[in-house]
Amino acid sequence: MEKKSGKVKAILFSILVMIVFFVVLTIGQYIVLFPEMMKAVTEEGMTNTTDILTLLTEKEGLMANAQFVGEIVVIAVMAIWYYFGIVKKEKLEGTYEPVSKKFENKYNLLFVAILILTGSFALFTTYTLVNLAIPEVVEEFTQVMGGLTDNALGLIAIIVGAPLSEEMAVRGIIMKRTKKSYGLIGCMIISGICFGIMHANIVQGIYAIPLGMVYGYIAYKFNSIIPTIIGHAFHNGLGGYILEVVGGPGAVIGLVLCLIALYFVSKKVDIPESKTEEVLSSVEENREATEEMFVEE
Repeated sequence: MEKKSGKVKAILFSILVMIVFFVVLTIGQYIVLFPEMMKAVTEEGMTNTTDILTLLTEKEGLMANAQFVGEIVVIAVMAIWYYFGIVKKEKLEGTYEPVSKKFENKYNLLFVAILILTGSFALFTTYTLVNLAIPEVVEEFTQVMGGLTDNALGLIAIIVGAPLSEEMAVRGIIMKRTKKSYGLIGCMIISGICFGIMHANIVQGIYAIPLGMVYGYIAYKFNSIIPTIIGHAFHNGLGGYILEVVGGPGAVIGLVLCLIALYFVSKKVDIPESKTEEVLSSVEENREATEEMFVEE
């Protein structure tokens, strides 16, 4: 009963983090958008919300600037939460350890690199299937995304801002909490679903899930968000170009080749158990021993 309660609390905590993320991001975006909205009302005489939003999206660079400011604000909030809620706490408990120790084995680094590519190719494959099922929606989404790359600030928000904020939130704050109540598969599923929801549109919401699950695996196994931040930045920066080059069939082939490579490289991988995992394992063993003692009595 207690274990089930812990799982429910972990889910509720994940929802809380997602809500905070969206609220803070929106506040940051409206720092840029609100003055333009007021101009549309006072100078253009607009009163219809849809017309105002359409006008804002048509202004070159505006949405990109809003996304950039939004990312800056949410990064600041997530960084404070992540450091004081996790990193500082682990340092005080003596369970904090740098991720570099996990990569003393060169095959671990190769394994993560292939995992990152696997996640990207899984996303490309899912995107191709989504595009075949709902091409009109994908086309509309592509046009909206194009507005976020109008200028350098938009590109920075996508390539640097999003990886930092989203990884701290999902693979950092949420993962650290869910890891206490769920195993690897459960954490991967929660990571994928949260990652999909975080993108707030049906297209990305669907195809981001497999990538989120792969990143969840990496964060769980290596107990760090640094590899996933790097992988996320790589994907956001070069993913579109890679997909354009390889196409849908190439994405499937790439995914298969990555899975084959993972099979052989995984035999050489040796991931040391983190101090946090040792503590959690010890707590679980003590809990089970206590339960057995009461049963015997």
